[in-house]
Order: sequence, then C-alpha cells, then structure tokens
Amino acid sequence: MSDEAITAWHSGSALTRAAAIAIAIAAVLSIASGRIPTASGLAILALIPAALIDVRERRIPNTWVGLSGAVFVFSTALSALTGHDTKVVSIVAGALTLALPLLALHLISPNAMGFGDVKAAVVLGAALGAIDWQLSLAGLALAAGLAATVGTLSGVRTIAFGPFLVIGTTVALAANPIFLSVITNGRVA
Repeated sequence: MSDEAITAWHSGSALTRAAAIAIAIAAVLSIASGRIPTASGLAILALIPAALIDVRERRIPNTWVGLSGAVFVFSTALSALTGHDTKVVSIVAGALTLALPLLALHLISPNAMGFGDVKAAVVLGAALGAIDWQLSLAGLALAAGLAATVGTLSGVRTIAFGPFLVIGTTVALAANPIFLSVITNGRVA
C-alpha cells in the first residue's frame, strides 16, 4: 500500500477503518461465493485505499483508480480467455450509467463533484456491469443516498463522495439478486 494510503488509514476514525474492513470482507466473500465476477471484487478492493485517501485529503489518486481499472481489465480479459462470458456491452453500459451523472455534476460545478469521483465511477460502473448494467442504477442510488444521509446527520457542508461510491457498489454487488429482481420485476422475487 502507498504511504498516503497508510497515512489515511492511521489518521482515519475507527468507523472509517471498520467500514474499509467491512467492504473488503464483503468483496472477498462475494468473490469466494461465486456470486460476483472476480474482476468486480478485485476492482472494489483496489479502490478501498483511494476511498480512505478521499476521506482524508478530498481527492482520489489517479494511481489507485488506474490500478483498479487495470486489475478489472486484466481479470476480465483472463476470464474471457478461459471461456467465460464477459458481457462487454453491459460492462460499458454500467460504466456510462454510473459515471455520466457524476460527469454532468462535475462539469456544472467542479467544486461539488471532483473528477476523481467520475474516474472511479467508470471503474465501479464497469464492475457492476460485469453482472448487469442496471446494477449501476442501484449503486448510484445507494451512494447518493448514503452520502446525503451522512452529510445531513453530521451537519457538514462538503463530504468525500468516493467512499460512498465504493460502499454503494459493494452493496449493489453483494445483494445483486435482490436489486435485479426489484429493477426488473418491481418487487423482490
């Protein structure tokens, strides 16, 4: 892990560290259960340090986003080479569905939504799209809802959005059968 990620870990609150550990455990268990593609879980794991840095410094380092994207692409390519369905169209649609609303916010008000959040959303949306692009809708709704709730309850004017993107994506991936049932059937099957 980079020095800045280690510093962010040590300077973060116990709640921040607990959330990072919970996200990592959820991603690993989801991969192990076979419920999500390995590439998706690894992409999330690679963005946890970026989320910790975002809490501390209000920025998402390109290094971590690039690493996460590279891990996702490499794992997806490896999966395709071994004969697994890679759902390329769904991956691209997921990336666009999660990232375009954030890009619009960034273009309207760069101080309100950083470009690091947009880049992270591309990778996380692709990770969701590896299952079904519609999960990006759930991931975005979860991220925005959690960020709004935490921001309101804490009374702060600004909040790092990266951690909420990672949390929203993790929950959408881990509970994907439930979300897909609601999205496609309007109810839990």
